Amino acid sequence: MDSEFYNKRRSYIDSLKKNIRSRLRKEDGDAFSDLSKVLEPDTVKDTPRDKCLKSLSSLDQFYGYAKETVVIDKDINNKVERRTEIPALLDQNKLQTEWPRLEGMIKGAYSGYSTKKLCKKIILHHRALLPNLSLLVSIAVVMCVSSVECERSFSVQNRLKVKYRSSLKPEKLDILLKIKMLGPDIQHFDPVPAVTRWRRVKEDYKPRKKAKTC
Repeated sequence: MDSEFYNKRRSYIDSLKKNIRSRLRKEDGDAFSDLSKVLEPDTVKDTPRDKCLKSLSSLDQFYGYAKETVVIDKDINNKVERRTEIPALLDQNKLQTEWPRLEGMIKGAYSGYSTKKLCKKIILHHRALLPNLSLLVSIAVVMCVSSVECERSFSVQNRLKVKYRSSLKPEKLDILLKIKMLGPDIQHFDPVPAVTRWRRVKEDYKPRKKAKTC
């Protein structure tokens, strides 16, 4: 029984790890690790300097170049894809020259600071001295590092996709999720455009023919 349980447990954990890897992009995990080696005081103090510089170079590559991405504009009736360019967020050369000053702060006056306190200090008091590192700090503090929002979306989905809505398609469920999670409060919502659109869709709607019964 013990060996069987061990094999089942190992198989389950391997499957779980595989699913997590398939959902999370490798570059996102690498970016989190690199930010930790550059901005987290305890990690910076315990990490050799060459590894900190290597992480800084990786962040250069990640945020210092313009990127092209596909944006999907989607509603009930159509889907439009368009390519757009995201400009570089940081100046690579200046980021490298600013790092020694931040390193000295972390290992000196700010050695006892938490990551949150250090980031706040840089943004409020050192933006002029470290403009590119301040941008990097701003990126770090807005990155979602918990699964709270993901769990919230599952809860909202469970409230929308009930057994009485078994025919609800993924496209419309996605729209309802966005409305529920990102839409305005009912007090600030103007229903006129939505009602007009709904009436237009209703006019074009053709009900399915009922199946003949023997």
